[in-house]
Amino acid sequence: MALPAPGLTLQDLLDVNRLLYFERGASMPEINALRFPMTNLRGKHEKHVHGATLIKIDVDEVPLKGRSFGSLRGKYPNVYDRAIAVLEKYDCWDKVSESVRTFLKKADPRYLPPTEEEIKQRPFYPFRVSGPEYMLEGAKEKAISMGLNTAIFVSSLNDIETRPVAETFAQIAKEVELMGRPLEPPCVLIFGGELVVMVGNATGIGGRNQEFVISAAERIAGSKNIVIASADCDGTDGPSDNAGGIVDGYTMERIAEAGIDISRELNNHNTSYVLKTLGDTINSTRGANVRDLRVIYISNKID
Repeated sequence: MALPAPGLTLQDLLDVNRLLYFERGASMPEINALRFPMTNLRGKHEKHVHGATLIKIDVDEVPLKGRSFGSLRGKYPNVYDRAIAVLEKYDCWDKVSESVRTFLKKADPRYLPPTEEEIKQRPFYPFRVSGPEYMLEGAKEKAISMGLNTAIFVSSLNDIETRPVAETFAQIAKEVELMGRPLEPPCVLIFGGELVVMVGNATGIGGRNQEFVISAAERIAGSKNIVIASADCDGTDGPSDNAGGIVDGYTMERIAEAGIDISRELNNHNTSYVLKTLGDTINSTRGANVRDLRVIYISNKID
């Protein structure tokens, strides 16, 4: 899937992804605007089948009822114009390699997505076998079976900086704990999607799920009733070797006892170190990507 188009290298792809997604916090649709034309195969399966029957069995990370391509596609119908616009938006045009700029300006039609006419030239049977809604509904059914009031709050919470989102939902958890709204405890709030962590030049190891729970921990410190977990369903969160983490109202106290400077580690986006020190990482086997699962549990009030 990551085979570079002629004239490009794998390092070109790595550099573009690092610069846009990690350093600048670009959204996944914006990243894909570069990744799709810069690779031979991604998004172009139909072009490589050459008359044979194509059977596509797909695990889709986009909810079936939530598919949207945003304003980029409408404003820039041409794939190459779209890619250049993203680089210019994040002031990266002069920061990518000359080979990337040359490739995008050349606008070779061979690396465009297939047209509707090209798709119709051969038998094509696409099967969508899973997506985020399967994961979220599965979590909801499990919580209900445990006797908990349960709601899926957001299926696709995407492309927003992680820390303010975590702080906001920690505040919602406190509202549930103190006021019993919008759900009555014991209850579970469920969220899906993929957030963003803009790391700049930070050198820490972490990921959006680990950043989410550590950021939320500061807001629920002292609570005896709230537990927050977040994990990437494909088994790895960022460049770390775990899927996510779990925190509660005692986490900040334990961080202090461990001698960890939480402000420094958060600013360095070194959340994996914090959670590993506490023994509060979530580890799982590798799986298909249907984005992340975030769960907030609020128990009956403990005096």
